[in-house]
Amino acid sequence: MTDNFSIYAELLPNIRQVSVVASLPSPCDSSTRALLLSNGSRIHVTHHDDSRLLELPAAVVQGGGGSPATLPLKPAADNGCKLTWRFPLDLAYSASAAPQGAIATGGGAGSSVPWEAVNIAGGSTVLCRGCKAVLVPGERIKEWKDLPSANWAEMMEFWHCHKPDDHDAEDGHRHHGHDYDDHRIKGGDKADEQTLAGRGYGANSSIQAQRGVGFVDLMTFLFAEDECRGVEISPREDVDASSAVRFLPAKCAECHTKIGHFSIRSPAVTLYKWQLLLDSGKNKNDNPPSAVQCLAASLLANVARSGSSKSLIIPMTGILSGDDQDATKRDRALHTWILNSTISYTSTLGNTTKTPAVKLLFKVIGEEEADKMLESFSSDVQDVSLSEETLECVIDALERSNKIIPASDRNFQGWTVGLSDRWDSGKHWP
Repeated sequence: MTDNFSIYAELLPNIRQVSVVASLPSPCDSSTRALLLSNGSRIHVTHHDDSRLLELPAAVVQGGGGSPATLPLKPAADNGCKLTWRFPLDLAYSASAAPQGAIATGGGAGSSVPWEAVNIAGGSTVLCRGCKAVLVPGERIKEWKDLPSANWAEMMEFWHCHKPDDHDAEDGHRHHGHDYDDHRIKGGDKADEQTLAGRGYGANSSIQAQRGVGFVDLMTFLFAEDECRGVEISPREDVDASSAVRFLPAKCAECHTKIGHFSIRSPAVTLYKWQLLLDSGKNKNDNPPSAVQCLAASLLANVARSGSSKSLIIPMTGILSGDDQDATKRDRALHTWILNSTISYTSTLGNTTKTPAVKLLFKVIGEEEADKMLESFSSDVQDVSLSEETLECVIDALERSNKIIPASDRNFQGWTVGLSDRWDSGKHWP
């Protein structure tokens, strides 16, 4: 199928409309015709001796008593090869078209977080997606728990800083709240790291893996090392204590695919959701999340947590690279800016069935520019770490998604427009 004749449709649930763009190989003329079919669920465009048919991401108002409706041709003012339409949602569909899935927290239908703890059955076996080898036997994991959000330490510090003032107890002694720190807290400063660590939620505190428990993060699972049976970890004694290495690669013992990493300090095994399958014994999930869907969940969580739509995706540092003692260093990063987190789309060039997505702007930047963003006090970007190979896969996926978007809409003021497919728990779980 040629790139110069295509149809792209986008569901905009916030305004309850479907936007459609038809890109023609030559300017619209008397041979061009467009029809709404199947009660407003499909669009058919003919140009010269060629045609395209596309299933819309949602049914729209067709009119005409159900018979095919001829559409007015509206070439763009600056491009006679581009036809555009905006259709209101069909009333029967409109009630169910609320923008669900935009929130990356909380279980239930419509959540954009893949494989939340609430949706994973106890006793589920974790498999390698590549070779189906068992990585974590189901009988080893009795309980699945969601990890707290990334800003849990900050929230707890805020709570302590705003507890009631000191009070006199019944024993006559003066008791101080946890926020008692005359030289800092009452001066408006944050508690120091030592204080936070003493309370159990400082930056140097970490979630400790527990036997029998599978911890669930936005993009990963966390297990105690003893629970993993098919995971191969590089020998930690080979790592120089003075090196910058903090993590060791974790690979499938059967196919040797990199599936996660091992934390030397914790110790714990972190497995990447996009490299896994889950088997509950009753059914195996046939639509596991991709790396792009996992990243979308993390980006949306950043928005919910910080209010900022901009994120910086950087290669994970401190992980052993190759056979030497060097930790992976980042050479490029991905800067993203979310435009719309609740769209669904279809395209004759890509997914022809309704696909939930995050529409965003992105640009690939160098290490120096990324470091400046991270170090700037005025920067509003939130950082996300991915393995180097996963970051490259994400960049490739976003660049491919850009080709699905109509040519005239693929770039904006130095940014590239892309589509990050978004997980929908209501779609992927029974």
